Amino acid sequence: MALFLIDIHWQRRSAQDGQPLTGCDTSATAGHSLAEASRKAVRKFNRHFGMHRKVIRVTEKQDPAGLFS
Repeated sequence: MALFLIDIHWQRRSAQDGQPLTGCDTSATAGHSLAEASRKAVRKFNRHFGMHRKVIRVTEKQDPAGLFS
């Protein structure tokens, strides 16, 4: 199993005063492949924020220091 840095770009479902409409969360997720790690990260994100935010796209964040390889 490898550890991947996953960026989840999201959009708020309804506007709230003083809160950004879009954003990005980074999650370190383990998986046998990038696809598996991405699915795990999105499921975790949806369990936590599913009613308030929707996922726009999921990308792998590069690890220039090589800490997660």
